[in-house]
Amino acid sequence: FESERLSRLIENVLNFNRLEAKKRQYNPRIFILNEKISEICEQWQEILRHDKLELQMVISTPPIRVQFDPDSLTQIIQNLFSNAAKYAATGKRVILTLQLNDDGRGVFNSWETLATKLLR
Repeated sequence: FESERLSRLIENVLNFNRLEAKKRQYNPRIFILNEKISEICEQWQEILRHDKLELQMVISTPPIRVQFDPDSLTQIIQNLFSNAAKYAATGKRVILTLQLNDDGRGVFNSWETLATKLLR
């Protein structure tokens, strides 16, 4: 587990430096958001269990097709889980909820803008 954390930490530092230097390469692809989030949660289930945290995933929406960089999404969620592992009290529950609410105001017209805002 420790080697995985160290690898993620190094990758996060490199990505942050690329982002700051505006050299970060985004590779948007169309994928099902629900499936990608489930995949990431499965990868983190054992890591968080090792830290005596319970991971609960709540997806209350039909499959959502998105065009986004899946590596950026993975990094965003890994950062959240990594912070939970560092700062949550032992025996607590980490809950990731995916819910779609459409209030009719439109969507971001640039996925890079969204990725940049979420990564900061």
